[in-house]
Amino acid sequence: MPEVTIPADARRLVSQHVDVSRETLDALAAYVALLTEWQAKTNLIAPSTIPDLWSRHILDSAQLARFAGDAPVAWVDLGTGAGLPGMILALLLGRERLAAPMLLVESNAKKVAFLHHARSELGAYVEILPSRIESSATQSRITVCSLVSARALAPLGQLIIWSAPALRAGGRAVFPKGRRVDEEIAALGNEAKLFRIIRHPSVVDSEGCILEITADVRPAEGTARPSASRDED
Repeated sequence: MPEVTIPADARRLVSQHVDVSRETLDALAAYVALLTEWQAKTNLIAPSTIPDLWSRHILDSAQLARFAGDAPVAWVDLGTGAGLPGMILALLLGRERLAAPMLLVESNAKKVAFLHHARSELGAYVEILPSRIESSATQSRITVCSLVSARALAPLGQLIIWSAPALRAGGRAVFPKGRRVDEEIAALGNEAKLFRIIRHPSVVDSEGCILEITADVRPAEGTARPSASRDED
């Protein structure tokens, strides 16, 4: 892993919001160095976001680690791009908190090449799936994941469709969203009643939030709950 110097403001920024060891912080800084190096020749992230890379990308990704819980989790990151948030989360959670390698789904060949290079350099616990999200191969893999994430990828309705295999199996989805989140939820229409949508504050965007979504298994309004059997009396 390349040796890098971590800017003091970046160190404070991440440490204020995420429980991170010095070793993991060094790994995040090494990722930033690799990303910056590749960005000079390959467009991995929006150039306008580079000056605020630590807040706009690293911390915005790292804050999703709070949803991992205590037990090891099987996690898939859809449309991961340069590994945001998937690669960052894999560095934070490691083998102790991941039940399997973090699954990074990405179809762009140049971004896939970067992901392979970063995995090799950083020793990240990830599996790279160079495939489209809607492919049958990807959808079958999503089914066995208990957590799905996607960042700056698509409107909420489309994200839910892609995440449906995991949600039907009792999993959760976590999506960072910006100021238009109300519009995206409203666009779901009656479909919104099929899910429990919880908003969590974002630590990097005062106008944004993180949506935590699960399938709503409660009886529909007006439907009686099953009565207890005599064996349960």
